[in-house]
Formats: sequence, C-alpha cells, structure tokens
Amino acid sequence: MTTFYLIRHGENDRIAGDQSLNANGRRQAQITAAFLKDRRIDAVYASPLARARETAQAIADALGSTVIEDARLRERANFGDSPGQTLEEFISMWQDCDRDRDFVPVVGLSARQNGQRLEAWMREVYHTRPQGIVVAGTHGGTITDFLLNYFSPAFLNGYRSNFLHNIRNCSITILHFDGAQFTLEALAVDEHLLPIAPM
Repeated sequence: MTTFYLIRHGENDRIAGDQSLNANGRRQAQITAAFLKDRRIDAVYASPLARARETAQAIADALGSTVIEDARLRERANFGDSPGQTLEEFISMWQDCDRDRDFVPVVGLSARQNGQRLEAWMREVYHTRPQGIVVAGTHGGTITDFLLNYFSPAFLNGYRSNFLHNIRNCSITILHFDGAQFTLEALAVDEHLLPIAPM
C-alpha cells in the first residue's frame, strides 16, 4: 500500500503568473516541513508551479531529500495562463469548471480531467513505490478535483464540513492506495499550522 500526503502549497499573492510563496506562505511551508521531518517519507514530488515547488522544497530540505517535479500535480488552470485575463475573469472561469466538471476552459483542463490526471500519477507512483510514503506539493483545486471524482460530496463533508472551501494553504490530505482502491485517512488537516497567526 502506498500512502500519499497531498499538501496544498503555502500562501501566495493573487497576481497573474507563476507566483512564489509570500512571507506567510514561506512560514507555513517551514512549519509543515518541521511537522513532517521525523516521518519515514520515501519521496517528495511537486507541481512545477513555483508556489507548490517551494513548499515541497522546504519539506525535502527538512527530510534531507530532493524534489521530483511532475506536471500532473499542476493546477487545472493557473491565473496568468491566458494572456490578458483579469482576476475576475479567471475566477468566473474557475467557477464555470466547478459548476460543470466537464467544462474545459480556454486554457487548462476540466475539473474531471484534472482529477483523472492526479489519479493517473498516484497509480503510477504506486507501481514504483508500492510500500512507500510519498509527499506531493500540489494545489487545492487539484486535490479537490480528484476527491470529487472518487468520493461523494456527502462522504467528503463528513470529514470536513464545506470541504470545497476548507482546503487551506499547507493543509494535508492523506490517502492510501492498495492497487485497487483509494481510502481517505484525513482531509485537509491543518492543526499543525495553529502557531501561525491569521494575516
């Protein structure tokens, strides 16, 4: 069985393009790294987008490991992928994808396709690390897209009320895969971040 720690990246500023973590996001990543450093983690993967890669790098540094980038951990669409798109237009496009999980935006993937891409990555990792514990620095939308492909909203809300809006920065979702099915251990837990005061 492979265990996956799917970690939403730390906080970043909402500016178009491939944005790095802001100061609060760097603190979140460091606290998450300290929380995980004594666990027997076999590999650290990351989306190539800077905010996820930097979050994963903080964890890898704490573990004495390296980061393996994989584009399948990327968000379904990133603000700035479509030249000239305003933040309001991006949010509207995102909401269209949420309402219709098969809606394909001008750039990027549908919610369903994005969840399938993450699932394909997890299945591949299982075949290379069938007894491993793996960290993935990824995105809240990507985690949500997979979860809604595989589990019902009622089931997920039983883990975390209104979970669609509760996958916070540097929260950890833990999944197990035995080669046949996924089981959910924890959904968007973020108690390790309590030392950080809200900004």
